[in-house]
Amino acid sequence: MDPRDGSTEKIWRQRLAIIFQELLKTKRNYYKLRYIGVANEGKEIVHTGREKSFGHRKVINQGVSTVGRGQ
Repeated sequence: MDPRDGSTEKIWRQRLAIIFQELLKTKRNYYKLRYIGVANEGKEIVHTGREKSFGHRKVINQGVSTVGRGQ
């Protein structure tokens, strides 16, 4: 829980995912953004990405995911 505004961790993750989505819209060279936690052994907490072609390979858009602790 955020002591300033009472936001839960879930709300915080959703907000960060929205920020990442908007950043991807403005930074065309960015393929994906990830927030990786130190306290949870380097696991991905928030991730967003876009579809992008690499020559003949195509990487599928993973969208926004929020990974809970211990997952």
